[in-house]
Amino acid sequence: MSHIITQNTLPLQRSVKLKTMTVTVLFFASLREAVGQRQLELSLTEPLNVRQLADRLEAQHSGLSLTGTLCALNEHYIEPTQTLSEGDTVAFFPPVSGG
Repeated sequence: MSHIITQNTLPLQRSVKLKTMTVTVLFFASLREAVGQRQLELSLTEPLNVRQLADRLEAQHSGLSLTGTLCALNEHYIEPTQTLSEGDTVAFFPPVSGG
């Protein structure tokens, strides 16, 4: 089968350079054990909030559950709805109980 190329044919693939942003993710205590390392450097091609990042990390690391964890962004505790920016550092801490 031959393909006919006409003047109106657009290239099938265009080289689109997506802007990426790098974020650092830190894991502490049992979360570090579940991931197998203390720190990850991630390149993201779309804006995410911390909850979306957590969902993605859980999908990539079986046994990792970030539900109920404390999260910090650039050393400040935040809500998981906070949107990430280039160069951010996100830290996840397991729930703590005691008295």
